[in-house]
Amino acid sequence: MKSSVEFTSMFDDLEKNLQELSSKKQVPLEEILTDNFIKSNTSLNTLDELLDLMNISCQSDFENIDESELDNVIKKVSNYSSWDDFLSSAGIEYSKSKLNL
Repeated sequence: MKSSVEFTSMFDDLEKNLQELSSKKQVPLEEILTDNFIKSNTSLNTLDELLDLMNISCQSDFENIDESELDNVIKKVSNYSSWDDFLSSAGIEYSKSKLNL
């Protein structure tokens, strides 16, 4: 059984991690779509492979691509039904890792 000191330390760490997470306005895509997430949730191994399939080589490509094209690639390489679902799941994993959950 954990002592009250251990619980206090755990809560302090959680609070610190939550503050760090909430202070970020934007998180780079490669921090959310890690190779581990890609390997675990698609038939691919890396974010680079995914971006290649989406014909994305720079920020402007990503900004100008139609979301239906992203959805089609995600449907082909994963069990997700859309890019938004895929990205949301990756975001949850990212948040859990930053909060040490």
